[in-house]
Amino acid sequence: MRCRSNGATRRLEEAEKRAREVARLEAKRRELAALPILEALPAKSVRLPDPRPAPKDVSEVSVLCREDRIWVVDIAALREKSLRRADFVIRSKKLDPDGSAVARRSSMSSTSRP
Repeated sequence: MRCRSNGATRRLEEAEKRAREVARLEAKRRELAALPILEALPAKSVRLPDPRPAPKDVSEVSVLCREDRIWVVDIAALREKSLRRADFVIRSKKLDPDGSAVARRSSMSSTSRP
C-alpha cells in the first residue's frame, strides 16, 4: 500500500469538502423548488386626512425619534440651560471683565419670553 503525500491528502479533503457543499446546495435548491409560489396581494386603498392649517393658539413640539424610542425635546429649556452655563463659564474664567456680554445676553433672554 502506498502512503499518500500531504499535498494529495489535502487535495482529497478539499475535493470531499466541495462535494459536500455542492450536495448541501443541491438539497437547498430542491427545497426551494418545492415551495409554493405566492401571489401578490391586491392593492389596498387608503384615505389620507385633509391637511389644514394649525389653530393659532397651539405651539410647536420638537420630538426626537431614534432606536425605537421617542423623546420630547424642550428647545427653550435647553437654550436657557446652555446660556446659564455659558454665563457661568464667562464669569468664572473672567473672559468678560466689564460684564457687558453676560448682562446683554440675560436682558435678551428675559425679554424674549412671552
